[in-house]
This record gives sequence, structure tokens and C-alpha cells, in this order.
Amino acid sequence: MTAKAAALHDPVDILQHFLSSEEFQASHKNFIATLRIGQAAAAQNVAVDATEDELRALFDRICRQWQKLGDVEPYWSVLTNDRYRLSKFRENKAEFERTGEQSLQMLQRAAARCQMTVPTGVCLELGSGVGRVTRHLADQFNKVIGVDVSEGNSALCRKYLLESGKHNVDVRVIRTPVEIEALPEYDMFYSIIVLQHNPPPVIRYFLTTLLSKIRPGGAAYFQVPTHTPNYKFSIASYLKSATEVLDMHLLPMPEVLKCIDAAGLKLREVLMDTSTGMYGSHSFYAVKPL
Repeated sequence: MTAKAAALHDPVDILQHFLSSEEFQASHKNFIATLRIGQAAAAQNVAVDATEDELRALFDRICRQWQKLGDVEPYWSVLTNDRYRLSKFRENKAEFERTGEQSLQMLQRAAARCQMTVPTGVCLELGSGVGRVTRHLADQFNKVIGVDVSEGNSALCRKYLLESGKHNVDVRVIRTPVEIEALPEYDMFYSIIVLQHNPPPVIRYFLTTLLSKIRPGGAAYFQVPTHTPNYKFSIASYLKSATEVLDMHLLPMPEVLKCIDAAGLKLREVLMDTSTGMYGSHSFYAVKPL
């Protein structure tokens, strides 16, 4: 295989040669199977439109769910690995905190791939949680506005920022859609492994509202699942269902792209990622022209 590749000159031909080789196919069976899932995916029955009353009801359920998680398992609710449960957190605290720095690096690398630089100024972080990433965003931006629906997580976030000597972060607890609408404009929108825990109408509301607040010259970097096999969503059924420990949802790709376009942003990159540990999650980098 190597000898054949060496005879090729076009980078595209070389990449195609490796991807189609027996060695690659044999060693990446799961990867190939995952790609085939996407190619054969059918349209999903996902409700994305909600009335004001339905949106408030969905938002209220999310707030109650995350208030409980923030009180009982704040760190595990951020990164769902048993190492980060309260009973084991002390011995894994340093590892947990390092992942925040890695998240900032992923933002920086995404911007570099798009031949952009990460904006300075003000960053809005949706889902600041316990401050895992917030503490590092505070090094990148002049000011960070961290919003979350959990008072318990937000209290830990403030404590962590204070201990880290970060004084340029405004941590806010939001409980209603109106509070989202009242947020100021900013230069960067950041949200990773957060949107997926909200029902589709709420994801679309967050993106529609928050992407529109990005100033000219600013950017957005966010992650959201766009397809999950056998997933469907009905507002009425969801509100009648039992509350899960952690809900996992999606917003179909066409709806995500509509939100980006409606906010006047230009999409620069879409990459499939491993944020959910299964097929269908994507990370987006978009910019607001001057």
C-alpha cells in the first residue's frame, strides 16, 4: 500500500488511496459503518416549533432537571464519567480541570483551520456549568459572560473562578427565555456539550436568539447532534414523559444551518465530532462579516 501511495502526487489521490485500501477498511470497520449510517439516514420526525407557553414549559423542565443535577452530581453532570462523581472527584480533580484547557485549544484550532483568529472582546458561554472551560476562556477574552440554568453548578463556577484569580467573568443563572433575550451583544458565542441536553425547540431558540447577538467581526463555535438513529421528538409526549437523569436531543442539520443563515453568519467549518460518543454530533464554526 505504501509503495503505491508513493507513486501518487495529488494529495486527494493519496488520501483516496489510503481510505479505500484493505488495511484501512479492516482496521476502521466502525468508522466505515458510521459513515454508512449517515449516508443512509432517513429524515426524522422532530418537532422544532413551539408556542410561547410550550417553550416556557420546556424551559422550566430543563431548569428543574439541572437544578437537581447541580445539587447532587455537579461535576458528573458536566462530563458524564464515573471518575467525576462526587465520591471520586477529589482524586480526579486535576484531570477534570485539564479538560477545560483542552477545550479552549480546540476552539483556537478550529479558528486556525478556518484561517481566522479567535475574536477578543466579550465571549458568551452557554452552559458554563462549574467553570471547567470558563476559567480558560477568561484567559482568551477580555470578558466572559457565563450562563447556566443550574444555581448549584453556577455557585461552584464562581468559587472556582475566584480561586483561579479570574475576575473578568460574569456568571448568570437563567431560568426563562426572556432572560436569554435580555443578554447583551458579544464577540464570540461558545457552547460545547450543552445544547444536546435541551429539547429541539429549545436548541433552536437558543441558536436563533444567541447567534443574532454576535457583533460584526465576531464568531460562533458550538456543538450539537444533528442526527441520531431512531430519534423522534413530540412536545406533548415529552412533557408527559418521566424526567431522565440526562436528556439527549438533537436539532436536524437543516435547522442548524437555517439558524446560522438567519443570524447573518457565514459558515466556515462543520466537522463530525465525538462529543456524544456516537454518530451524529457536529461542531460548527461561523463568522459574522464586518
